[in-house]
Amino acid sequence: MKHSFFLRKPKSDKKTLILFTCYFKKELKKFVYSTGENIVPLHWSKENKAPKMKGSVKDKDSTSINMQINRYSEAFEDLVNRCKITGIQLTSDLLKSHFDDTFKKSSS
Repeated sequence: MKHSFFLRKPKSDKKTLILFTCYFKKELKKFVYSTGENIVPLHWSKENKAPKMKGSVKDKDSTSINMQINRYSEAFEDLVNRCKITGIQLTSDLLKSHFDDTFKKSSS
């Protein structure tokens, strides 16, 4: 299963949220989850779907933002692998719960 990142407001000239996304075919559902990270779209690589890491348009926080969104990728891959090993069906609710637990977001 593939996942990606995109910007909430890609045409903005101000900082915008970086969102995690993937698609659940069996549920016919697009899953979107906020990473809580913000970046100016000028500093975002549309091709790589990640912060620009070199050049004059690099954000001063590119490295820490990249590390944080990589944590989401790792948590996603970890859950996918655990589901394969245990035979449990990966669902959007299971992924949301895993992200909430991993990244300490309260469900209020």
